[in-house]
Parts: sequence; structure tokens; C-alpha cells
Amino acid sequence: MKIFQSAGMLNMSDIKLSNFYGIELDDFAHEVAILSLWLAQHQMNIEFKKTFGDCTPTLPLQDGGNIVQGNATRLEWDRVCPKNDGDEIYIFGNPPYLDSSRQSIQHKEDMKFMFKNLKNYKKLDYIACWFYKGASYIKNFNAKFAFVSTNSLCQGEQVSILWNTILSETLEFYFAYQSFKWKNNAKANAGVTVVIIGISNISNSIKNIYVNNFKKQVKNISYYLIDTPNIIIKEKSKSFISNQILQRCGYIDKSDDLFLNESEYIDVITANSGIKKFIRKLIGGKEMIRGINKYAFWIDNINEANKFQIIKDRLNKVKLKRNNDKPTHKFCNMKEANKQILVVPRISSENRNYLPISFFDKNVAVNDSVVTMYDPEEYIFGIISSNMHMVWMRAVTGRLKTDYRYSSSLVYNTFPFPKITQTQKK
Repeated sequence: MKIFQSAGMLNMSDIKLSNFYGIELDDFAHEVAILSLWLAQHQMNIEFKKTFGDCTPTLPLQDGGNIVQGNATRLEWDRVCPKNDGDEIYIFGNPPYLDSSRQSIQHKEDMKFMFKNLKNYKKLDYIACWFYKGASYIKNFNAKFAFVSTNSLCQGEQVSILWNTILSETLEFYFAYQSFKWKNNAKANAGVTVVIIGISNISNSIKNIYVNNFKKQVKNISYYLIDTPNIIIKEKSKSFISNQILQRCGYIDKSDDLFLNESEYIDVITANSGIKKFIRKLIGGKEMIRGINKYAFWIDNINEANKFQIIKDRLNKVKLKRNNDKPTHKFCNMKEANKQILVVPRISSENRNYLPISFFDKNVAVNDSVVTMYDPEEYIFGIISSNMHMVWMRAVTGRLKTDYRYSSSLVYNTFPFPKITQTQKK
């Protein structure tokens, strides 16, 4: 929306449909947007007349705004809404919510067109395109913009990919609503977790952070939407303690053919004498948090295991489902502990004061929903379960909706912890 300054006393509304500009991809929605502006103008004229006793007639219908049909990631916004000295421009919207796994071929092409010179851009949500376009449009001009966005743009690895690139040293967040669950009255309710981010050119003005209907005034809003300087935490491949490595590598096959629930497990070991040596208890995030007993075939000697018909049948099913050269019976990492394994679920509730971590016997298998440490020094448990580590995790980790998505490379490896003595460890 473009606001023009006018002099003198206001005796008619100075906001006209010609002040409104927009881009809509769908042809039908483009026509509806024009109609909606006419309806909004009529409603506001009624309110204006109630207050001031007169208004500009709605009929005959005049220009319905400058609404363009097209792809907002490809069009030049300066051509859609030209900028002139003295203009005051506000951009706002609710762009598409699509993470990298749900983008169509067309969406991926839009991302490539927009970010082809940006490393790791494929990990960004599709909505990043609108922030990039908006930032380019308002830079060094009397303009601001605000978008409803997926909250993942301000969490985890996307922070380091996006914000330094598009904001640089000229733009900043001037207000932000932290994560909240957004719903509408539509039949197919979106029900997503979102943030609202307002961006402007850098100024000395006070910024506002909104949390649970409270407003906090701050000097700076960081890329994580908190009251801190713009420090970005990037993933690290090395642990902050060189020999205490927390890693993500477990059973990742989507097939259930190598899994057994508790009743299946009992039936299998009852009917097949000696098969128990090829089965291990499976520990995943859900199994650990909810106390669910689940089992998996753990096969290191394929020839011996194939003597059992049920294993042979299950492996044949896996082979049909896998279209690659991976072994049909292997976990992605057959690593084993000498004594015990420390396990941390990758996803856990935002309502927890502490991460639900635990030690397990060496004879368990783990799946991809946890991160693990083999034969750790026990003081590591104290570090990961500490309140300070939770504060760090809440600030820098990614989220699934609002639940914590724990990452060894982004949370554990980057944790600022000093070197300590053996006495301190004890």
C-alpha cells in the first residue's frame, strides 16, 4: 500500500483504491482481490459517513486497485508498485507455507531463480523468497514490510543461511510476534505455527517483541526473534569435547518389515528357537518418551539369519521396497557400545523443563529419531540435562511446530562450555 501526503484539512477520505498494489498468482483469486477492495471501500465509506457526515460515492465503480496477476517471485516489484520521492510504502502479506520437503518442481525453480548464488538455499522454506524480494524493494527507501511466516525461518540452520544475506547492514527487524498457533475459519484449517516479522531500514527507534499478548520494548530484535545482538550460531561438525561425540545415525528405513511390536516379538521368539540373537530392543524418540516396547532385527551374519524363514521373508520385502544398493538387512550404522549408550530424542515437547535423556544397555538398536553417544563419560549427562544447556537449546535449535528439534551439530557441538578438570567431572 502506498500512502501519499496531502496538505490541508481532511474533508474526504484520502485513502483511495489506487493507493493499493498487489500480486496474485491465481487468475480467479486475482479477480476476487479486486472485488474485495471494492467491498472494503464501500464498507469504509459507510463508516466515514457515520463519523463525518459525508463521503465519496462508491458508485459508479472506479479503479479497483493496481492488482497484477503473476508470480511474485519472478515479477519486479518496482514495476508493480513504482517508488517515488515522498511516498510512504507498506508491504504486508501471508505468502505460501512450504518447507523444502513439500515444494513442487515449480517452487524449486522459483527458489533457484531467487537464490542461485546462495549456499544451502535448498534448505530454506519457500516463504524466504518473499523476504528476499521485500528486503530488496525497501532498502534505502521510506518503506516497511511485514509477513506472516513459518517460524522455522528464525530457528535452527535457516537463520545462518538467510538473514545475514538479505538484511546485511542496512535492514533490521522492527517488530516481531514470536511463535503462535495460527488458525482460520476455513473448512481446510491450516493450523500452522507461525511468526510475524516486520522489517525496516535501520533506525534508532525502539523495537517491539510480542509474546503471548505481552509487548516487550527492546533496542534490537535478533534473527532468533529475541532481545539479543545479531549473533548467528552455525552448525559445527566437531564436538565441544573432542572424544564425547553425540551423533545422529540409526535405523532410517521407512519400511516396517524389520520392526516388531511387543506381541509380534513374543510370537516370533516363541515359534523360532535361537532367533532371539538376531533381535534387539529398538529405542526411538517415541518409544523412549512414551515407554513403548518395540524391537528390530539386528543382523550381522546374513547367512546364519536366513536359516529362519521369517527373517528371509522380511528381507525379501525390504529388498522389493529399496531401489538402491544398500544392504537389505543393515542399519545405517552397526556401531556397538562396550557398556552403554546415551540417547537424546530429536523431538520433544516444548513444555518440558529438561530433555528426556537416558542411558541404555549396549544391546539396543536406535532409530533415526534420536541422537546417541556410545560409551560416554557420565558427566556428559549432567551437561546435557543442565538448565543452562536447555537455555542454549531453546535459543538456537530448530522446532517442529513449537516442539524442540534437538540437533547434535547445531545445539550440542556449539554449546559454549569450558574445559574442566577430572575433579570437576566427578
